[in-house]
Amino acid sequence: MVSPESLRIMMVMESTFPSRGGGGAENQLRTLSRHLVDRGHRVSVMVPMTPLAAQRRHDEVDGVPLERIPYPKVRLLGGLVMLVRFAWRLYRRRNEYDVIHAHIAHRMSAVACVVGRMLGKPVLVKLTGWLEKEHGILSSRRTPAVFLMRRALRRATAIQATSEELKALLAARGFAPQQIHYIPNAVDMERFSPPPVAGPDGDEGFTAVYVGRLVPEKNLSMLIDAWAEAFPPSSAARLLIAGKGPLQQALEHQVMAVGRAGQIEILGPQPRERIADLLRQADVGLLVSTHEGLSNSLLEYMAAGLPVIGSRISGTVDLVQDGVNGWLFDSGDRQALRDLLRRAAVLPRRERLALGREGRRRVRELAGIESVADRILQAYGIERPAAGPSDLGRAA
Repeated sequence: MVSPESLRIMMVMESTFPSRGGGGAENQLRTLSRHLVDRGHRVSVMVPMTPLAAQRRHDEVDGVPLERIPYPKVRLLGGLVMLVRFAWRLYRRRNEYDVIHAHIAHRMSAVACVVGRMLGKPVLVKLTGWLEKEHGILSSRRTPAVFLMRRALRRATAIQATSEELKALLAARGFAPQQIHYIPNAVDMERFSPPPVAGPDGDEGFTAVYVGRLVPEKNLSMLIDAWAEAFPPSSAARLLIAGKGPLQQALEHQVMAVGRAGQIEILGPQPRERIADLLRQADVGLLVSTHEGLSNSLLEYMAAGLPVIGSRISGTVDLVQDGVNGWLFDSGDRQALRDLLRRAAVLPRRERLALGREGRRRVRELAGIESVADRILQAYGIERPAAGPSDLGRAA
């Protein structure tokens, strides 16, 4: 028996981990795992051995032990073998963990819910957003796979919805209200500091930044077009785009085509430790996506004290308050984005800083790692008497 002050947590995720360039779910797993370990909990991670991962069964990431499940790289058969091996590993290691925390509500999460119920282990499943809405338990498609996953995931102790929209969709798909917990993604506030107070007003020195994957749903092509409409070639305004993805070359070509090579920089992937420095150079953060669950970049912009120009989509509308800590526009509305870019550029710096301070306050309150971790530990639903070291040794 262990107490909530010293839990053994098995994190599982159906993805490459650690990922090159860092996806949102993968970064959240790392952020939360590090924090829980710092608070005295024992965390381990189990993931598939994907072709892009290191081909080592046992590994360590940030001091957290990691097990990768090998499987044949054969369509359909490989996935089935991986899930069977995953279920068996959960069963064999049942005395090594007290709770299962599944990131991404897909096939491995469904298996974790079934095995967890069989073993009497609490299971928390976290939704990421797009995958579940398009291909998973929130999809409107009535396929056998969706039916089975939804049925299995109803066995979860708790389901973490990272936005109010996802919470409402879960209820609409028949999940019990007491099972659904609105808990945003977490941001480590200590990594970021607000921009310096000193600096010029007006559009001189104005810098906007985007950090994230270079993929279609981020709508970066529209951002570049809106930027070219917002600022003449002679403007001192700068747009920095940092990240990795299949659209990098296309975006570089687009920047050349609109004649803004001197204003728009495609920086490519940046080390995690470089992001905070990059945000300190900026005046606003940009998130113009067509859809999200809850963007890690949004949280980091706000933690860094940047007002945000964001599309009115899931997750973003929960944190960005129009005119209070940033500005919102309807997704896909290029003219509205253009107008907001101009508005932000001419706003006196002191007013931008005031918006950023309000954003930093709001994100600390709603998504600071301490607050999020507290709510997640509570959602595990474990209430046990405290145990001494000998009890922990026997349980392991």
